[in-house]
Amino acid sequence: MPTITKPAHNGDLYDRDPIAWARRQADLLRAGHWQAVDLDHLIAELDGVGRSDWRAAQSYLALVLEHLLKLAVSPAEAPRREWRQAVIRHRIALSDQLEETPSLKARLDLVKAYALAARTARAGLADHDGPAVADRVPQDCPVTLAQALDMAWWPTTVGKGGQP
Repeated sequence: MPTITKPAHNGDLYDRDPIAWARRQADLLRAGHWQAVDLDHLIAELDGVGRSDWRAAQSYLALVLEHLLKLAVSPAEAPRREWRQAVIRHRIALSDQLEETPSLKARLDLVKAYALAARTARAGLADHDGPAVADRVPQDCPVTLAQALDMAWWPTTVGKGGQP
């Protein structure tokens, strides 16, 4: 590989083809061509590492909360099995992600996830059970993060026999 002394067109490549840009940066680093590395974009990329993992974890948490809310406030019997299965699936996905990247747990935003979960639960409950049931969804999150993550924890519900 020829010696490169400046980051020629690195920014252009970054904008045109980020994967090719990343491979080029890796090649430059392996070869010890420190001066040629596109440092500004490399720093930005390193700052963003885990951003998509965090968004996915937040999404799983919101889905867990949404379905726990539906189980807690809906008197409907028919959808309960699907809601329980959704909670289990999303808890497993979230657990797997936290196992792979334990530092994500400290970054989870329960308040933000609950705001999304409450909005979607209210909409779904209003369609399925009517506005009076949707209005039972609490404004503030009634679940702790530990409960949301706990595979064995289920809310007390208004459904058949109080079972989720």
